[in-house]
Amino acid sequence: MPPFVPKARYFLKQENGNVTVFSVFMLVLILTITGASVDIMRFEATRAKMQGTLDRAVLAAADLDQEQDPTHVVNDYMAKAGLSDVLSNVVVDSGLNYRTVTASGSVDLDTIFLHMSGFDTLTAPGLSVAEEKISNVEISVVLDISGSMGGSRIENMRAAAKEFVDTVIQADDSAGLTTVSLIPYNATVNLGSTVSNYWTLSNLHTYSNCATFPASAFTTTVINPSIEIERLGHFDRYSTSESSASISNPWCKTGNQGAMMVHSSDAAALNAHIDTLSAGGNTAIDLGMKWGVALLDPSSNPAVSELAADGVIDIESADRPAPYNDPEAIKFVVVMTDGENTTQYDLKSN
Repeated sequence: MPPFVPKARYFLKQENGNVTVFSVFMLVLILTITGASVDIMRFEATRAKMQGTLDRAVLAAADLDQEQDPTHVVNDYMAKAGLSDVLSNVVVDSGLNYRTVTASGSVDLDTIFLHMSGFDTLTAPGLSVAEEKISNVEISVVLDISGSMGGSRIENMRAAAKEFVDTVIQADDSAGLTTVSLIPYNATVNLGSTVSNYWTLSNLHTYSNCATFPASAFTTTVINPSIEIERLGHFDRYSTSESSASISNPWCKTGNQGAMMVHSSDAAALNAHIDTLSAGGNTAIDLGMKWGVALLDPSSNPAVSELAADGVIDIESADRPAPYNDPEAIKFVVVMTDGENTTQYDLKSN
């Protein structure tokens, strides 16, 4: 037997030092796990800071009351947090009653311990989306149908008005309700034979249904349906006849020719009425605007509510116009015109 064999057998039987080897192995493992934990905590702290800043930024940018550019708002938030370099993209989608802001970014964090395991960097992604949408929209579309709008102008206006209606009234928009009031005007605004029954026009005559207002009425948005307003005289500016039967071209149109439509959510009906509009007469933008803002003023609600109850307009419009402080309602006036006011006429009082 070779002399080294007994010594080898003796060495193999010895157990001294086993704990030391195991302890060294466990120490390395603990240091690795601890180091990894440090890198992961640094990663999470960085990610949380970036995500929190993105969340605050898009919320501020999506606010419909925010007057600054939404993209600038997001960039400003990130810059003040020292995170300008991590922002990669800002997308803003906005419409008549909504704004959606999407912001994304990422940051690469160099590891301290995990690089020993083959992970040189950790990438922290961030994505935030915020939207504010007002469900109920009230719009007054004030349309110039005066004589200067003849020819291609009235055709272009009809096309633009119908495109606008089709844009704002969506058949699949079940989240809220959009109503459009049409207020065609020339030298007058014709309430029409139907709508005029829901406001209180004086009983001067019953041939036509236009109102006239004193100068003081233009300092308020209110046209109270229960308070009498003066009915415009029925006359032909270019005729000397005193007989109403011989007035072929009255200053205020009769029936529903060029008449108002109030808080309708029926795009087809609105477009059909727009197609009937023709140009003629002088221009009274002040009267068009007077009725446009009045149909958005809450004081008009009794008339609108009765129109809904009688089936003239959709029953869902019965609570229109909403109070000015209703957070779920937004109001717009859209004016389509080609010019300035011209002379307006009425009959002299006796």
